[in-house]
Amino acid sequence: MQRAKGRNIVPTEDPRLHLVWDRDKIYIKPVPMFLLNHDFWTIYLPPSERVPCSKSSPAPSESATIAFDRSVAVGFLRSYSLLMSHRLDFAIAKESHLIPDDVDWLQWSRFICHFRRVGDVAVAKRFHYGQLRLSRLNWAVRIFRPRHAGTMWFYEIPHWSMTEFVAKAMLPLVFVFASVSLVLSSMQVALAVPSEALWSGISEDGLQRLRRAFWVFSIVAVLLWAVVWMLLLGIPLVVLAWQVL
Repeated sequence: MQRAKGRNIVPTEDPRLHLVWDRDKIYIKPVPMFLLNHDFWTIYLPPSERVPCSKSSPAPSESATIAFDRSVAVGFLRSYSLLMSHRLDFAIAKESHLIPDDVDWLQWSRFICHFRRVGDVAVAKRFHYGQLRLSRLNWAVRIFRPRHAGTMWFYEIPHWSMTEFVAKAMLPLVFVFASVSLVLSSMQVALAVPSEALWSGISEDGLQRLRRAFWVFSIVAVLLWAVVWMLLLGIPLVVLAWQVL
């Protein structure tokens, strides 16, 4: 399904990026080996959602409880049950190194079929949603400023190269430049036409005010274009310097 949408699968070990997509790629976390182990589920992910401990051992801390949250593991595998519902999906996942090499299609089908019937009540809130768009997550970070965000501007930095940033911004800027150039050329032609032929119904004072308005608009357009180019080149330079420092 992801290839049908023109997206490349990018394996990542960062759980924050699981099922986050950006333009032509989607990040997917590979299935850890321990989640395929029955003993691991019995010991660390029991239905009580608590890590068992002996009487002599201290109670698990809050960080340990979060690390062994059953709802997160169940939601993670439920996302895989929805992503890989056919054998072709399984083959693509194996090519992308999302599934361990020693797991075949029959073994995977028997294991994952139980998670397709899991409801939202049994999974973490993150997995109430499916694929999330990176650009919208970046805007959510800028607006709501969550404490766990790595930066104030990005959920995940989308550009690691100034060339890539400029190349993606070039097309809309060229369109705006062509549109403004067309407007300015039309205004110049209108002012070059003799006033008797085009502006017969306008007095000399009105014609002067019109020319002044055209002149102000031209200056403002040039200044705005200069500001846009300064921001286009300045923002990536600042971000690049911030990443390096």
